[in-house]
Amino acid sequence: MGIYYDKILGSFIGAAAGDALGAITETYSIDKINEVYGGPIREFRKPPMDNNAQTNECGQVTDDFSIAYYFLKEIAKEGRITKKVVEDALIEWYQPGVYYNKFAGPTTRASIETLMGNPPKLMPGTVVLHTNRATNGASMKVFPCGVIHPGDPDGAIDDAVISCMPTHDNDIAISGAAAVAAAVSVAMTENATLRDIIQAGLYGAEEGEKRGAKASRCIAGANVLRRMNLAIELVMRARTKEQGLRDLSEVVGSGLQISEAVPTAFGVLLLYGGDPMESLFGGVNVGNDTDSIATVVGAITGAWYGWKVYPEHYLPLLDKANQFDLAQLAHDVENAVFCQ
Repeated sequence: MGIYYDKILGSFIGAAAGDALGAITETYSIDKINEVYGGPIREFRKPPMDNNAQTNECGQVTDDFSIAYYFLKEIAKEGRITKKVVEDALIEWYQPGVYYNKFAGPTTRASIETLMGNPPKLMPGTVVLHTNRATNGASMKVFPCGVIHPGDPDGAIDDAVISCMPTHDNDIAISGAAAVAAAVSVAMTENATLRDIIQAGLYGAEEGEKRGAKASRCIAGANVLRRMNLAIELVMRARTKEQGLRDLSEVVGSGLQISEAVPTAFGVLLLYGGDPMESLFGGVNVGNDTDSIATVVGAITGAWYGWKVYPEHYLPLLDKANQFDLAQLAHDVENAVFCQ
């Protein structure tokens, strides 16, 4: 195995575990999580019957990791990220129907149908609201951009722009995606600190907004960078972990908008000092779009610590539940990107 294998696989396991665990609490508030489960979720279990993943089994992922999975499979073929790689991944994700039919959000669904030659039919006079495209679909699939650019946040940001264009072509979505990609890029380096990773995220948000404005369109909405700084401020002021998590959920927000979920993901990371498991569980239990938030947190911390930081049962459970071979995929990605 090459020098990046440990961190690549760590990012895969962290992101997949975050998604599968977050699916258990998605749409619930912090209070409802505690009411239904008697406290925070810290173990895999079958999701309840009143959320999007109700038919999932224990350890199964949703759209959050599965889109990234197909993205990674295309990267393993080509060794880099291009417009074609992103589009082919979306089409491959669509084909089995398992994830698309259950989980595709309106932004991703419309984009894939357009790629398939069946664009949504609009009534005459319909106004397209591009503000609806500044959602978490941009951030949950973007960590591969950081994985293949270790120590090169600018390269990761450039690829994040490419990854967003077919589905989330606006400055806010790209800002959030670039924050995640840049943080993963720095987390992939040997001597990264939590401060380094947070600073990379802030840089990615700022640069992503600039590059996104040039590559796509500017839309109205909350600023990702300013929300990230707010999240950091709230965490630094919090007297307890419980208060910090609630402040992130209720003040910054943890919903479908990327300007909520990405800042809260970084806030969770800081709140728990970058601890890989506690940060992951924080993302799972912050409420609302928990699978997206925990996917981002897991991707960053997994890249930082490597795959051996996770309990031994995580990898086989995730592989079996989803018919994955994450270790082989990590090898294939490393070989395609770094060994040619």
